[in-house]
Amino acid sequence: MSDVCVVTGGGNGMGLSAALQMPKDKIIIVSGRTISKLEKAVEQRASLSGMHRSVLLSMGRKESVCAL
Repeated sequence: MSDVCVVTGGGNGMGLSAALQMPKDKIIIVSGRTISKLEKAVEQRASLSGMHRSVLLSMGRKESVCAL
C-alpha cells in the first residue's frame, strides 16, 4: 500500500510549499478552496514527478471533509 500525503491549503503559501516538499514516491493530494490555485499547484508538483491530485475542500463544511 502506498503512503498518501494530504496537504490542506495547498494552493498557495505554506501549504503549497509543503506540497512541493513532499517525498516524490508518495501520493500527494493537494486540497483547498480555489480550483485555479490547486490546478497550478498540481502542475508545479507534476514537474517533480510522482502521483498527485487536487481536491476542492472547505474545512468548515462537514460534507466537504467527508468527501475527501
